[in-house]
Amino acid sequence: SAADAPFLSIELKFRIPDERLDAQMRKLPLCIDCRTNGLGDLITSIYREHSKELPLYQNISAAKAYELFCLLQRLALIPPKTSLQKEFLDIIQRYVRKNLSREITLSDLATQVSLEKIYFSKKFKALTGLSPMEYVRQERIEKAKELIVFSDMNITQISQALGFQSLQHLSNTFMKVAGCSPRQYKQTHAVK
Repeated sequence: SAADAPFLSIELKFRIPDERLDAQMRKLPLCIDCRTNGLGDLITSIYREHSKELPLYQNISAAKAYELFCLLQRLALIPPKTSLQKEFLDIIQRYVRKNLSREITLSDLATQVSLEKIYFSKKFKALTGLSPMEYVRQERIEKAKELIVFSDMNITQISQALGFQSLQHLSNTFMKVAGCSPRQYKQTHAVK
């Protein structure tokens, strides 16, 4: 994976004779986080292929470099702000969903996108309309709804599995977000 990469950053330079393509590529941000868009894995793959010098490594490296160039070109076609916003939200969403069973703090979330807590909070609210902790609460309740309807777990087990401090905490939060208690939800949404 990109995390195993033998480098922390890499500078790529292309000479592009086509003026239109050159103008398009100049739209790319100067710095691209390659952890979530496949670029890091591809760059690592090119590096490893080239360093092993197995038969036809130059051809394979060239093909992968072309793929890298095409992916960069695709990124240039996507408005950078939208692309970065989506990446920002995807990182947070993946982290929250992966860690629903434990306590998630504002610091944990801000660290995922390398931002200070206050700036992260403002940016997240501007993009989603929710505070980061409201979002975590909403994700927990959505998962609770899924488990209530589709699993054999009881409400206490669901409460523990989703990192609520107590059954009462789950019930109160569920009531605020869903407008009913977990038991009422189970009765009205049970799979028959």
